[in-house]
Amino acid sequence: MDSKDTRPPSLAPDQQLGPSHHYFRLSAPGGAHPLGELWSARDISTAGSPEVTLLILDNQLARQEAFLDQLRRALLLTRSIAHPHLASCYGLFADRGGHRFLSFEPLGNRTLATLIQHNQLKSLSLQQKQGLVIQTAKALDTVSRSSHKPHGGLCPELIFLPPGKGVKIIGYHWRAALDPYLTTMSNPLSYTAYQAPEAFHSQPLGLAADIYALAALTYQIYQNKPPFKPDDDESTRYQRELRPPSSLKPAQWQVLKKALSTDIEERQSSLPVLLKELYQESADDNNSAASELPDTGVKGASPIQRKKALSPTLQRLGDQTRAATSRLGEQLSRANTRGFRLFTAGALVGVLIGILIGVALGYLTAPNATDQPIQRVQTTANESEPAAGPEPERYTTGPATSATDAAASGTADQVAELSGSLTDSDHAPQDLDSVEGADTRTRVFQDHFGEGQHAPPMTILPAGSFLMGDLDNRGDDNERPVREVTISRPFALSRHEVTFAEYDQFAQSTGRNLPSDEGWGRGSRPVINVSWHDAVAYTRWLAQQTGHPYRLPTEAEWEYAARAGTDTSYWWGNELLDGHAVCDECGSEWDGERTAPVGQFPANAWGLFDMHGNVDEWVQDCYEDTYIGAPVDGSARTRAGCTHQVMRGGSWFDIPRLIRSSSRYRHPANASRNTWGFRVALDLPE
Repeated sequence: MDSKDTRPPSLAPDQQLGPSHHYFRLSAPGGAHPLGELWSARDISTAGSPEVTLLILDNQLARQEAFLDQLRRALLLTRSIAHPHLASCYGLFADRGGHRFLSFEPLGNRTLATLIQHNQLKSLSLQQKQGLVIQTAKALDTVSRSSHKPHGGLCPELIFLPPGKGVKIIGYHWRAALDPYLTTMSNPLSYTAYQAPEAFHSQPLGLAADIYALAALTYQIYQNKPPFKPDDDESTRYQRELRPPSSLKPAQWQVLKKALSTDIEERQSSLPVLLKELYQESADDNNSAASELPDTGVKGASPIQRKKALSPTLQRLGDQTRAATSRLGEQLSRANTRGFRLFTAGALVGVLIGILIGVALGYLTAPNATDQPIQRVQTTANESEPAAGPEPERYTTGPATSATDAAASGTADQVAELSGSLTDSDHAPQDLDSVEGADTRTRVFQDHFGEGQHAPPMTILPAGSFLMGDLDNRGDDNERPVREVTISRPFALSRHEVTFAEYDQFAQSTGRNLPSDEGWGRGSRPVINVSWHDAVAYTRWLAQQTGHPYRLPTEAEWEYAARAGTDTSYWWGNELLDGHAVCDECGSEWDGERTAPVGQFPANAWGLFDMHGNVDEWVQDCYEDTYIGAPVDGSARTRAGCTHQVMRGGSWFDIPRLIRSSSRYRHPANASRNTWGFRVALDLPE
């Protein structure tokens, strides 16, 4: 392989990029990155065409299927994790032109590495440096606690500093994918300069590796010089005597030395403990360095004028930060130093620190006249910020919309394909709060595989408890007795019923006969004329293609999803409403005649379409006449030799009573009809 042939094929503004079902329009180049090339772009396949940042992988990486597979697995591990300083990733995409690229929330192109390259670290105030460390540590801690794995490859190139947003980290768990290619990259990532001694060996890294890496990065932030070079070997960690940074107090230096210990057992037990030890002593110090920022490009003014213009705002931010830092010390001293309560107790601190770092680094990283590519991409970012809505995340995706927004967009083809973290309460599904333990960060994602093939768009549903069965005395005996069921872990369910377009991929790949569409059309209509065995075979094929455990939902999961926190007959209430479903008397143009294309009606509060009507949906469970003895943990009820499986949801042919959330019925597992379809579920990683 020619190691110099690493540039992606030529790209230009206004060029469309992406697979046939999901396009992005390039806006402006953001410059080179060790992993390829950065571009600002618009996700034109998602409602509202929100702005995104694309990282176009260089050819050397894009050609390596082993690398791409490892990267997909890493993205899967973090797709359900949200944090203000974890950059939301919408997925890994393949373009017909040969590009492979990642789509992120808008990040700009300024990283901690560019600050280092332009020798701007020494211009940061102590409070800005402290904010950088705190925000980075919080993101690292959140991901490591959720995934039980360290970042592993922390380095300045993976820490973005978008104006007004503070730290945004990418690259969680990418190290395993990158390691085999690091030495052949023309401009490799520098994570080996910050890695712990144990990272030089092949065993899996523990969370202590991130403590060491953050300490090494902190040393550079305060000393303006890295403790080690990328090509330093393991022995340097034992032999080199580091000089104390002059801007750290002696006690702080001792804390940092402890975190840089070559003995894992001597390091702090967690990142929160490291923060507590590092900053509690200075928390009450009212003589912290001034929060004025260096001259970084307020155009048309002298350095003195720029300083005067920024001073009042920054002084206020400095006052807020000093007060917040004081509270940080008090709260951390009361918290369990080994638990997450260290940070939940300091929610206000995070907000105020975020204000300082977000705004201050926004000033600091403002483009200057000598940095034209950066200026172009940041101008685009500032002028075309997407409308208020969820911050996204995930693997093979696009920014998510709220359930209401998705419903208003018309069809499933127009709804967002990727995960979104609902951080703005104005956009969170209103009914989530009615479910005990509900996670209001509903996410949407979509797996892609092969050449232009894709799984159905999936929504991550929260854990919680609900009453299952006939709650309004309108049901049959098989809907009783009502019982409480607890779904102990989040899981994913397809946003709509599996369509012909999605099922036909499977049938053609496996040589099966295509199911009849009755002359109604294929594409975005729900697949019909499929048996329970056909549905199970599709989920197994999907699991094989993606490497992820797709399956049919259990009956309890189905009703939990259909109710979406409600206790009424339908998710919208106890009475039918025109324009909400397809059944024999639902008031739609398809009633009693045929299926409707998926997504024609409003989604429920969890972003799921057509849970009532359109087609009956197969689930995992073997049918029993009552709920006596049924599981209460959300698992499927199975029995050896079962001949009849449960169906839920009702169809275009059924009367309204049969499309209620609790209505259930049975059919032979080997039979099929033009009213029968299904949707898929997915277990999420621990």
